[in-house]
Amino acid sequence: MRSLASILEKNGRFRSIAVDNKVTSILKEKWPEIVGNLAKHLFISHYRKGNIYIHVKNNSWVNELDYYKEDLIAKVKQN
Repeated sequence: MRSLASILEKNGRFRSIAVDNKVTSILKEKWPEIVGNLAKHLFISHYRKGNIYIHVKNNSWVNELDYYKEDLIAKVKQN
C-alpha cells in the first residue's frame, strides 16, 4: 500500500474525487496510529482538496483539536 504522503505528492494540485476518497480511506485506516488515544474523541469525516474534516465527540474537543492542530498535521505528513 502506498503512503498517504506519496499519494498527495504524486497528485500535486490536481485533486479528483477518486484521489480524495482514497486519501480519506487511508486516513481512516491509519487514524488510531496517527492520533493515538485521541482517536476516541476525534473522528475523520473526509478529506477534500487538501483539507481533513474531523468530527469531535463533543464541543469541548473543538478547543482541544485547535491545541493539537500542528502536531496532528505533522503526524499526518509523516504517514
